[in-house]
This record gives sequence, C-alpha cells and structure tokens, in this order.
Amino acid sequence: MRIVGGQYKGKKLISPTDDRVRPTSDRAREALFNILTQGKWGDVIQGASIVDLFCGSGAVGLEALSRGSDEILFVDSNLKSVSNNLDLFEKGRFRCLQTTVEALPKAPQAYDVIFADPPYNKDLIPITLKKIADGGWLAKKGLLIIESDKPFNADHFTIVDQRKYGKSQFVFLQS
Repeated sequence: MRIVGGQYKGKKLISPTDDRVRPTSDRAREALFNILTQGKWGDVIQGASIVDLFCGSGAVGLEALSRGSDEILFVDSNLKSVSNNLDLFEKGRFRCLQTTVEALPKAPQAYDVIFADPPYNKDLIPITLKKIADGGWLAKKGLLIIESDKPFNADHFTIVDQRKYGKSQFVFLQS
C-alpha cells in the first residue's frame, strides 16, 4: 500500500497484519481521487475538512491529506492500524476518534467530505447513514462516499453517482 498522489505520492503505508481491516486498493483509491479532484464537482479535496469513517489503515484519509485537505478526522472502533501510519505523517492536520458507529456522537462540526467503508458482512450502512444525518456530520452540499459490496437504501440522502471497481462500488451521496 502506498499514497498514489499529491504531496506524499509514493510514501509507503503499513499494511494491516490481520483480516479485520480491508484497505481500499491503491488502484481503486486512485480512481476515487481522480473523481474527487477532477470530476463533476471540481476539486472537493483541496482545503476540505474530511472524515475517514471506519478508517482501518487510514489510507483514504491519508490520501486526502496528501492531496491538500485541511483536516482529517479518523474514526474507527480500533485505531491500531491507522496509528501505525499516522506516525509517518506531519502532526496537526488530523485527529482520531475511537468509537463504534452505533455510539457515534453528534458532530463537532459539519464536514465537507465523509468517506465510510463499513465492514461488508455487518449490515452497518443503515445505521451509518442515520448517524451521519442525525448527528449533523455532513455539510450542506457536502459529499458522502460509501464503499460497499452490494446495493443499499440511501435513506436520508440522494445518490448522485456510483462507480464499480471489482467487487466493490463507491456510492456518492448528498443531503
């Protein structure tokens, strides 16, 4: 695993050693960030506040950091995998919150972009969408990206785009 673009392009990331974390592949991450920096929304990463929910290794959030986001909030029930990688980056542009999605508190602020990559086998997308909507996590005109292996009901949000990569898909939503 490595950062595929931006200031830290080529920087190697520490891959998780257990199967609890399923990192987004370099290729899928590169495609995602091409959409987010050169697609129909313009560059939504530069200067943005971002949440990497179910962050695992932190690869998606660190990619955003490399590409010019102002701040990243890494959220996961276990921060061990992301902590290994955060030590490789400059401090001050990211924070961590250890919690489950079921216990996700109200947002400290509304964020411009939220990445959510819940475990595929636990049916966490419905509660994730509800917590983000009810907790004020997504800014008006913000973008929520869900990585999933199957279709889901986008309660509280509108699907504005979808892209399939192998067995996974990125679903882009807005309020």
